[in-house]
Amino acid sequence: MRSTLDRWVGQERSIGHSAHWIEVRGDGASAIAEHGRGAYLLLLEQNGGDAAARARLRAALIRARRPVLLVPSGHAGEFGRIIAVAWRDDPHVRQAIRTATPLLSKAKRVLVLHVGSEADGLPSDPVFDGLPIERITAAAVGDDTGSQLLSMAREAGADLLVMGSYSHGSLREELFGGVTETMLRHADLPVLMQHRSA
Repeated sequence: MRSTLDRWVGQERSIGHSAHWIEVRGDGASAIAEHGRGAYLLLLEQNGGDAAARARLRAALIRARRPVLLVPSGHAGEFGRIIAVAWRDDPHVRQAIRTATPLLSKAKRVLVLHVGSEADGLPSDPVFDGLPIERITAAAVGDDTGSQLLSMAREAGADLLVMGSYSHGSLREELFGGVTETMLRHADLPVLMQHRSA
């Protein structure tokens, strides 16, 4: 992760952008909450969803209020050519899409994934204005929406998944059960996730 970031920081600095690596020993969640507020995007390693990983993600999304790019452990490939968006009619999703707009506008393909009936409303939403989107709908199968979204993204050849938080009950359940837990444990592609407007 450090070598990948070092290459990226070098590229960003060469075109006049500011990028910094901050290394803190001790409690990663506290460091993310403290230092993350000033960042546009936080990069976290997706490594199976252990308690420490959940705490770091919670700190990034809730305490620092920043969007998060979860990158699978060991992932070295490029991403952003084929981007999947996990769609539902929700402000968190719209905010995640707005955050990802610079990537979406450069993508070769933008896939809008929707789990549910077509009557639930695939977007003709202004947030997609100007983007050449392809809509993909699948009927819900069981309660595991996260696995279904990952399967749909894989089948479509996506190399990045963009999603907002999923609301099911309490805040803790919302962020660390269901779809988010599936992404922490099983995502094999980078996931750009956002909980609320930053």
